[in-house]
Amino acid sequence: MNRLIRVGGTLALALAINGSASAAPPTLKSVDAVNRHPSATFSAPKAASATMYVATKPDRATDGAFVTQNIVTTEQLTSSEIHSGSWASNTQVHPGTYYVMLSASPDFHACYVYGRSGQYRPSCAAGYSNVVSLTVPPG
Repeated sequence: MNRLIRVGGTLALALAINGSASAAPPTLKSVDAVNRHPSATFSAPKAASATMYVATKPDRATDGAFVTQNIVTTEQLTSSEIHSGSWASNTQVHPGTYYVMLSASPDFHACYVYGRSGQYRPSCAAGYSNVVSLTVPPG
């Protein structure tokens, strides 16, 4: 019993120490649609790559991604879009309600914390963003 408590305490301490070196998720600031083309402004500091997802439902899988069958479009962002924090889809969607999410991967050289396996600096974006709903009107 004491061994389990010690192990738990050790794990809690390790999480507390390593937690400060975890990258933050990217943030969707706003979403819109111009002529039925989804667009977004976001923050993904020091991201090496990013992907925007548009889905018909906000349902998410256990890994945080949208459930595959609900995804309408997925677009890999360019370096220019990542740095500017602005994206406009090339895909036109039908009128309706959609859900938008961004995933980002951090720049390894700028973000990896050496000596802490798998840890990235908190000033870097990694993982899935918040989900924002988007209503696309007819026309």
